[in-house]
Amino acid sequence: MAINNGVASIKSTEGDIRRLLLHSEDYETKVSVKSKASVAKGQFVKMDSILADSGEISPVSGQVVAVDKDSITIRNGRPSLISQGTQLQVEAQSLVLRGDNYY
Repeated sequence: MAINNGVASIKSTEGDIRRLLLHSEDYETKVSVKSKASVAKGQFVKMDSILADSGEISPVSGQVVAVDKDSITIRNGRPSLISQGTQLQVEAQSLVLRGDNYY
């Protein structure tokens, strides 16, 4: 964490299971835009989504964390491919990690 100047968040759950979430600029992508953004802070986008009226597209999938006059910052996500009809059973605000079971 000290290497990438990150912020750690630990969510304690029932039992001994704890998950660590690291926030760092290393996990964010900043996209320059020439006109008004067509996305809002907090919105999820997928790769190749249009981000602004001038046609800039997202190079990554993730969540928009900042919308400025000339740029949009996206926290990079890790998309998971699941079968149609799959129900993902998780608690609100919990992290879904690679290797977790999907039902």
